[in-house]
Amino acid sequence: MSLSTLLINIIDNPDNIDYFIELKRFVDSKSSEWFYRGTNHLSLSSQFLEFISNRYNKEIDTRITKTKTISNIIKFDSAVEVYLSLCHFGIKSIKGWEDVHIINSPQLITHKTKTLEKVRLKKAIVICEQAASNYAHFQVRTMIRLNQVIEQVPNTKDWTIVIDDDLTGFRKELIEIHPKFRNLNYVSARFKHLIIEDCIVHKARKPELEKEISLLYDLWNNIEINSYNNLPKRIYIERKTSKNGSQNRKVVNIEQRNEWLKRNNFTVVTMEELTVEQEIYMFKHAEIVVGVEGAALINVIHMQPKTVVVELHHNNRRERLFQNIGKFKDINYIKLACNSPYTSRVEKSLELTRNIHTYQLPLICDFNKLQSILDEIV
Repeated sequence: MSLSTLLINIIDNPDNIDYFIELKRFVDSKSSEWFYRGTNHLSLSSQFLEFISNRYNKEIDTRITKTKTISNIIKFDSAVEVYLSLCHFGIKSIKGWEDVHIINSPQLITHKTKTLEKVRLKKAIVICEQAASNYAHFQVRTMIRLNQVIEQVPNTKDWTIVIDDDLTGFRKELIEIHPKFRNLNYVSARFKHLIIEDCIVHKARKPELEKEISLLYDLWNNIEINSYNNLPKRIYIERKTSKNGSQNRKVVNIEQRNEWLKRNNFTVVTMEELTVEQEIYMFKHAEIVVGVEGAALINVIHMQPKTVVVELHHNNRRERLFQNIGKFKDINYIKLACNSPYTSRVEKSLELTRNIHTYQLPLICDFNKLQSILDEIV
């Protein structure tokens, strides 16, 4: 299959992973950054889209247009169409694809409209992208941006807020807790073809990490939370389910774990069994939190200074968000690297053949080392 034919196939079937895998044959090792792996799917980066646009501009429409910018939001002068599939997000005006998004949101997007629900909206504010799917992402990618828009757009209640997915589960609970958001009208964009007459879009530029954490703190500062009794203060976070392939991201030397938990008076807490408000209250009053890296650790933003967090993670993982939140809140935040039960060769094979990344693998924790860490701090 030629490169041009393959690119046309990707346009027609943007969620077909096989086409992206085939595309890797045309990319040299120095251009690996052209691919973004997210939610177990492949997308194209802006660098690769620029390459495509320059080489195949007659076959592939990836025009970038300039629009009226107001601070960090964009107001369109004409009607727009919004598309959000499983791994692609795009906004198209009469001028072409708009460059208003950068994180996992390529301009190279087309859908077969007959497969999508068509929804017409008169006035809408679009705050979505493909990746705002879990408990942490929804707060740093959607709620922070919505908070910024509310400060800049008068009478926000008169607009429909377009977000990624249906307002159910933790999304609904987070929105209902926050007084700025609970009375707004929301619609999801996933697998829909939205036609919006009057549209405002957050530019979705990811801020610097320190700024992002500051915005997260401002989002939750002084928000009142109901009180709950009998929640533990020494917490070991366990995961039960996952929609992004991370359900196996947990410690597997269970006997050692249970012995250590009992000796140190920790309680195993499965976050799915708590309401969001209970989660927030529990972290507000926690003394020590231990757990495998995951979305629940976004709750560190609610913890008190001088408390303790130990994040267990795969030794190849370099995620810094939660650790930097701990630094921002003056928390004793320690990252404890762990091995998986597999050899590095098996780990590489799992990633290549099954798209399972190292950060999604089960872990073997050295509880003697964990004990030494806590003995020094507590």
